[in-house]
Amino acid sequence: MEVKDFYNILGVSENASQEEIKRAYRELAKKYHPDANPGNKEAEEKFKDISEAYEVLSNPEKRQKYDQLRKYGKAGSGTWFSFDPEEFRRHAGTSGWPFEEFRFSSEPGGSFSFAEILREIFGFDDIIRGYRSPGTRVRHRTVRREPQSAAEIEISFEEAIKGTERLLELHTTDPCSRCHGTGHLGGMMCPACHGTGRIQHRRKIRVKIPAGIEDGHKLKLRGMGAGTGFGMQPGDLYVTVRVKPHKFFERKGKDIYCQIPVDSEKLKKGVKIRVATISGKRVELKIPPGTKKGTVFRIPGMGVSVNGEVGDQYVKIV
Repeated sequence: MEVKDFYNILGVSENASQEEIKRAYRELAKKYHPDANPGNKEAEEKFKDISEAYEVLSNPEKRQKYDQLRKYGKAGSGTWFSFDPEEFRRHAGTSGWPFEEFRFSSEPGGSFSFAEILREIFGFDDIIRGYRSPGTRVRHRTVRREPQSAAEIEISFEEAIKGTERLLELHTTDPCSRCHGTGHLGGMMCPACHGTGRIQHRRKIRVKIPAGIEDGHKLKLRGMGAGTGFGMQPGDLYVTVRVKPHKFFERKGKDIYCQIPVDSEKLKKGVKIRVATISGKRVELKIPPGTKKGTVFRIPGMGVSVNGEVGDQYVKIV
């Protein structure tokens, strides 16, 4: 059975500190991340190996057991070293399968079996029940990372004017924290994500929509997007606000527009009309004699308030 040489993969020595291991992982993960190498299968496989190596070496207990495993392997000059189960049988001095019976000593005390190493480092009992013959390759499913980074909310015209709140429910698929999004551990399928490299989550976010927002405006929720890779911060979530049209008012920036039908005879003589505004109040508008249809009147200060500035309302006589 071949086992990857995690130290070689990360390019660190066997005596490397946790900080050195973390630093090496971050540099390599950034270089070989699939998002930075779209369509590059070689970079994708490299990223999987890097993530797998960090999974083990960043955990002191797993690293200790992995180091014990390496002592009984035949280290090579490449990325892999080999392990011969028959050699373990002879070492264990037993007639049965040695994985459970053969034990390593650990510091500061106690011991652990080879089976425990395989379980805790590589995550599956299958490898304990048998080992693959040389040359056998495990096929891994390629996972495209398309995290949700956008959502949409619909509000009424009045809510856009006054401001409101919405409870947004998101269904996201984030990188599996156990296998770092690779879908496997030690050449076996990850039990947490079942080989997909992604974990589905459902969460609710309360979104505050400011007064005066316009249709199509995007709200940026920092750090609320899906993660793009293990060890990286989640991205931002952009929420597009859709405003339902109003049956009477129309908005253009801070200004409000409306149309009011007035009888031609009244226009000849002049008339006073009451005009609805977005504030809910009605304003009296004086129409002078001889006004023609299509004339537009301005009511100052009856528009939308945006950042302390208030627009006007324009009334078209039709």
